[in-house]
Amino acid sequence: MCILSLLSTREMYGYEISKELDALSGGILRIEEGTLYPLLRRLEERGYLKGEWRYREGKARRYYKITPRGMDVLRKMRAFWAVLITVVNNILYGGESGGRE
Repeated sequence: MCILSLLSTREMYGYEISKELDALSGGILRIEEGTLYPLLRRLEERGYLKGEWRYREGKARRYYKITPRGMDVLRKMRAFWAVLITVVNNILYGGESGGRE
C-alpha cells in the first residue's frame, strides 16, 4: 500500500522508492533491496505498476509508475486501512464502549 501510494504521486526507481519510504516514515519503514525488488516485480506482474528501463548519466534504472489498475487497488486499500485503524483502535483503547482491556 505504501509503495503504491508513493508511486501515485510520481514515477520513481527502486532505490528512490526505498529512500522516500525511509524518509517519510522517519526510518520506521525501511525496506531492504532483497525485499523491495521482488515486491516491485510482483506488483508489476499483477498489473499494478509499469516498469521502464531508462539510461541516465550512464546508469540504467528501472522507473516504476502506477497503472490505472494499481490506482483502483490503492483506493480500495486506503478504504480498508481507514476501517482497520478504527477497529484496531476500538480493540486497543476500548472505543465507544470504553474500558475494555
